[in-house]
Amino acid sequence: MKSQQKKISLSPKLQYHSQISTIEKKDGIHIPFDLIKDILPRLPVKSLARFQCVSKQWSSLITNSIMTWALAKPRLHVIFDRRILESSVISLSSYPLNTYKESVPAEQDGHALLHGILNYKIMYQYIRGLISCLTRSSQFLIHNTTTRQSVLLPEINPKRPGCFMDGFFGYDPVENKYKVFCMIRTAHTFEESYQVFTLGDPKKQWRTIQSFGTFLSPTMTTRVCINGKIYFRASVGRYDNIPKPNDSENLLLSFDLRSERFDYLELPDQSRSLTLVNYKGKLGCIRYSDHSADVWVKDHALKQEWCKIDLFMSSSILKSLGDSTRIAGVTLNGEIVIMPRRLDRAKPLYAEYYDPKQEKIRRVELESTFKGQKEDVRIFGFPDHVEENAMSLLDLTYTH
Repeated sequence: MKSQQKKISLSPKLQYHSQISTIEKKDGIHIPFDLIKDILPRLPVKSLARFQCVSKQWSSLITNSIMTWALAKPRLHVIFDRRILESSVISLSSYPLNTYKESVPAEQDGHALLHGILNYKIMYQYIRGLISCLTRSSQFLIHNTTTRQSVLLPEINPKRPGCFMDGFFGYDPVENKYKVFCMIRTAHTFEESYQVFTLGDPKKQWRTIQSFGTFLSPTMTTRVCINGKIYFRASVGRYDNIPKPNDSENLLLSFDLRSERFDYLELPDQSRSLTLVNYKGKLGCIRYSDHSADVWVKDHALKQEWCKIDLFMSSSILKSLGDSTRIAGVTLNGEIVIMPRRLDRAKPLYAEYYDPKQEKIRRVELESTFKGQKEDVRIFGFPDHVEENAMSLLDLTYTH
């Protein structure tokens, strides 16, 4: 009688090593997952974006690694917009944000964002590591500052001759979607059309949404997206068959990215020198003149209530605002960032950080390879860059 063989139950650790042995025999090599977790954060972000397609486990690990690294190293992104004849060369550099050094080098310096002809009234909008702008060819460019991928969205159809276009870029945290909202208005009849493009939509096309119902002309001032709503200033006026732009009123509006509807907000001040900012996760309006400055913070998203904070800035800083300098934004710590509008080839590039609590300002020189450029170089800063984005743009449409 043959003796019965006893089944040997392996411990979880022995089972794991047994699986490794099988894989090594089949594929020839095995890298422990703990070692993979140690290797991936050391690789370039562009490589990490490609490795996300290996598996869901890798994708999750890579996204967490990028976010952890970014939160520990908040940065100031600076766009250099060089105009050469009829063309533009757009470059992007990154600098450490929370530093008390007098001078800092660029961590990522001068990689090209776009070569070509751009809209002379171009405005850059920054959301969670993605930058959007409208080109002169009436196409929106989306650039991922992490992966350094750029994509041109499809042309808006129908494309009307002699029309005015303006765009807004935002992120809806509830549905985890990025959207571009575009407003098209004909030059003579003021007929308006509103369209929305959702990044990652398989259809890859613009959708027409409900019109605002009144004459709407957004001002060339800052736009800010907070908690799924885009806030902007615009001239608004009612009309029947004939528009009356001269009778319009300057208001603060919001566009809800999820419902794709507009809403009015009461401005705390009717001054034209108002800059919209994300002030510690709340909507803020920074008002300034040659003599004083303050920031109005909307305490409650559903209530028309504003809280005023006085800013005790020097007269030299106040006089330069709106002329040679601009408010670039606010850091997570509440520091207001002020930067030059244009690069002065005879002077170093700098950023000034004003702390309302301590009523102090510090000045940091930003080292740049663009110093001494003969061309006109416009400067745009984004100090709220604390979330890296591993989102791949390759599947949206053709890349630039």
